[in-house]
Formats: sequence, structure tokens, C-alpha cells
Amino acid sequence: GIAEFTVSVQNIGSNYFKGNIKLSTSFKDKENGIELDVGSESELKYIFEIPSGILAGEYDLKVQILSGNNLVAEKIQKFTLSPNFTVDVPQNLSFNVGSIAVIPLKIKNIGPVQSFADIYFKAEDFIDNTQKIRLLSGEETILNYSFNVPDDMWAKDYVGILTINNISTYNVPFSIKGYAVDVATSLDKVLYNEGETAIFTINVKSANELSPAGYVYVKFNDYEIKTSTVTFTNTPSSFTFNIPVRFTCNKINYGIYLESGRALYLNSIYIYEQGK
Repeated sequence: GIAEFTVSVQNIGSNYFKGNIKLSTSFKDKENGIELDVGSESELKYIFEIPSGILAGEYDLKVQILSGNNLVAEKIQKFTLSPNFTVDVPQNLSFNVGSIAVIPLKIKNIGPVQSFADIYFKAEDFIDNTQKIRLLSGEETILNYSFNVPDDMWAKDYVGILTINNISTYNVPFSIKGYAVDVATSLDKVLYNEGETAIFTINVKSANELSPAGYVYVKFNDYEIKTSTVTFTNTPSSFTFNIPVRFTCNKINYGIYLESGRALYLNSIYIYEQGK
């Protein structure tokens, strides 16, 4: 790393001055010649390279004006060397349910000195992590935060919060792409008599590129059935149910569920009695 200093020197004496200016720190010295007319002022800029072993903290900069071996003027100014941590937040992060999500965060120390950093990252209830890292000046590292995305996690946009040394805060947006299905149903007739059998058909297909595993559930009065587990793809899966008609109730309830039991789709359809 480097430290930059600007020093203003003015000749307030009555004679032309020719001598040296010397800058001193605990880790670096610089000295060069200087000439000033009476009443003139010069602004000098210095760049010190910071040795790799220097730690963050407060230091003294000593500025001396010399005429030969004689000290003409001296000033001591304190300065601070601090790390400066930046974060490269990835954009457009998206994860599918049922997968392992990995959020990579690149952290770099662009400050002039090495230092430790306390890194805290939290995202909803699935990431809550604190760790301490050490980075040299100019060094960078990638921290990977991973979590299992449950099959029944809601599809929406989320925001994780990254905090460095309880000072700097960064938002880390990402989205979860969930399962969705398209469902079409039909009955074989419009009207039924008591005691007849209604043929109820359900067609199910995935509404996106994901292929959830689940089952179909149907209930009408005492009739209740749950299919075996199938994988719903972009090709429709057809299910047919022979339902005994009893008009103690005229509503068929049905739903599409994931293996975990979470409902993907719930609806109902009515059966109407002949002559009513």
C-alpha cells in the first residue's frame, strides 16, 4: 500500500533559502532539496510505500527543514493508516428449490495496511455466519456461503445483509425460483343422478423448467384418494378418478402436493344433480 502526504512550506524569513526538507516516519524517510524566495510558498507531494509488516494505527509524520546540518523548522503531524475493505456483490443470483445455493462474496482490502476484518452475513433463517479474516493491502478473498434450498421454500426475492466490522453494510439480493404447476380438470357429464359414478380427470404439468415430484389428492364425501408420487414435467400427466356420486355434498376438493406435503395447487369443482 501507499500513503500520500502534502506539505506546504513558506519562506517567512528575509533571505533567499536553499536547503533540504526531510520527512520521517517510523517506517520510511525521504529527503530532498528545496529552494524558496523570500515570501514564496511551495506545496510538495510525497508518496510513501508502506512495508507489508506495518499494522493499522496512528503514526507520526515529522517534517524538518534543514540548512546544512542545522534544523531551521520542524513540525510533527499525526496520521492514521487504516484498512479499507470493499465487497463485490454478485448480481442476478437465482437458485432453484431443491438445490444447493452458493453465494460468493469477494472481499478486498484496498487500504494501505493489512488488517483483520469481522465479517457477518445473515440471510433470512438459512444463513447466520460470523468469521474473522485477515487481508494484506491489495489482497482479496472469496467467501462462499451455501445453504440447501428446501423443496417447499417460497419462490420470491430475498436480501442478505453483509456487515464488516459492524460499520460497513452491503445488501446481497438473490431470488428463489420455486415449483409451479398448470392444472386442467374435467367431468365426463354435466349432470348426475344419485348413485352414479362421476369420471373426474385432472391433467397436471410443470409451469416452468423445474420438475417437482409430488402427488394428486382428491376428496368427495367419504371418497378420498392420494395417488402415488410422480414427477411433473412440461408434458401433462393425466389422472382419472371414478367417484361415487352422493349428494350429501356436491363439491369435489382436489390438490397437487409436493412429496413434503406442501400444497402447490388447491381447488374444487362442483357436481350438479339431474333435475335440480
